[in-house]
Amino acid sequence: MKINDENLGQVFTSKPVASLMAKLVMEGSLPGMEILDPCIGDNIFFKTLSEQYSGSKISMTGVEIDSALIDKTFFKGKDRKVFNKNFFEFSPKTQFDRIIINPPYVRH
Repeated sequence: MKINDENLGQVFTSKPVASLMAKLVMEGSLPGMEILDPCIGDNIFFKTLSEQYSGSKISMTGVEIDSALIDKTFFKGKDRKVFNKNFFEFSPKTQFDRIIINPPYVRH
């Protein structure tokens, strides 16, 4: 488990855990589903969802406070949005069908 910045509570999820969580979040999914990751980090969840469910019509919204972690090329396209801010200051205009986030590994 890689810890980048303990001040931000950054712990990166492994690919096997992200794969399992992607499977769980997609159970019973509907076309046009809106998914939020409030702390995208290195974006393992959305990348995994894109790989495993490439034919699915899902919209992905990510929030990340650390701009150095945001892969802007991934978030090009109308079904992918990213916001560089603290999640607690994020006021979405969208309601989400699912929220995916890594388990809390450190106390913040």
